[in-house]
Amino acid sequence: MKCLESKEKIADDLISIINSYIVASNINVYIEPFVGGANIIDCIQCNERIAYDTNKYIIELFNYLINNGELPEEILVEQYIDAKAHCNKKGKHKNKYEDWYLGFVGFICSKGNTFFGEYNQYYKEDETKLIEQITLLKDVEFRVQDFFNLEISGAILYLDPPSNKKEKFDIDKFWIKVRELIETDNLVLITAKDAPDDFKIIWESTDKQPIKLFIHETQDIDTDDLIEYDF
Repeated sequence: MKCLESKEKIADDLISIINSYIVASNINVYIEPFVGGANIIDCIQCNERIAYDTNKYIIELFNYLINNGELPEEILVEQYIDAKAHCNKKGKHKNKYEDWYLGFVGFICSKGNTFFGEYNQYYKEDETKLIEQITLLKDVEFRVQDFFNLEISGAILYLDPPSNKKEKFDIDKFWIKVRELIETDNLVLITAKDAPDDFKIIWESTDKQPIKLFIHETQDIDTDDLIEYDF
């Protein structure tokens, strides 16, 4: 699915590193708790892939398409406005549209990455990319799940927590949860601008506002000697 241009630039590097850690650690379960548009998990090679997000609309859209659901032939601006008006609406009209439909109209038919931001009359290009992407996601489990309620062990996790201040994400609580996941035998990789002192940088983008990939200092694995896999 479409994503921020900055994330598109770094996706290939992140995917290669994550796949290397999966091979080196011999872990069979990959979990992405902030899956968003699924632009990393679609190219991850692991026996089991699980995608979580708190946005039920994006999760239902992926599940609908994975199960061979068909998309509308066309979404006109009037339909977009009506869907936007009924999204999260309470009362007798609250179930006018299915969640997958609101996910499709709200994300794919909008400009940029804003859910029901502004109608994009050229959305068909993004729709085509989404349909192509689904072929890479057929075996992924998509679930609505809050990161802070995760109880798992023995998995490798890639975390890309929200960085938008408007989302009011509790970053201090986030790092506490990360340490809890490490203590329950999970290998955790995190993209962020900064991290606590006990996390080390294993990769950094070259942008003016670089994104860094962190791992806890006790978990780093030597991947330099890995055979050159074609990820």
